[in-house]
Amino acid sequence: MPERVRTPRVWTSVAFAAIAIVFCLYMPTGLAGYAKFGVQTQGDILTNFNVKDSLADLARGCIATAALCAFPMQHYPGRIIIHKIFLTVSKSPAGTEMSMRFIVVEALAFCLAVLALSVSAGDSLSAIFQLVGAICGGTVIFSVPGVLAMRTAESRLTRGVGLLLLLVGGFIAVAGSYVTLVQMGA
Repeated sequence: MPERVRTPRVWTSVAFAAIAIVFCLYMPTGLAGYAKFGVQTQGDILTNFNVKDSLADLARGCIATAALCAFPMQHYPGRIIIHKIFLTVSKSPAGTEMSMRFIVVEALAFCLAVLALSVSAGDSLSAIFQLVGAICGGTVIFSVPGVLAMRTAESRLTRGVGLLLLLVGGFIAVAGSYVTLVQMGA
């Protein structure tokens, strides 16, 4: 990546642009759904609309576009972590560049995993949101702060609290995922 792109100002601009795009694609759909259906709005607002409604199809296209725009932003950090784990397991020297073979295999595996999850959910977008919420909620709210507390702690108590947060986050992610998968299978 070019040095000029690595500045905090550029990354802040990228983050704000991504948020603005997602906001512009999701918010009109949500507002229209809640305005039309009120308290009867389902978890996936678009299921309230008739399947033959062309405006609802346009909204579905906007939501799909927003999801596809977010995919690379979620995928690349994961790729870096998987590469670091791969280097550790294969006992390769740290700092080894990613080969094109690794990038292709990892991207295909990631896409196949996403496709398998999508197929297992059938036509229930709300089930996918539940699963993502279970995994990401536990991770973002508990596990990430726990890891940060463990890495930066100066006392045993703070490290213990960090470990507790990490374990709670892991439990929520695993238990929430299990419950959602059981509901999807029912």
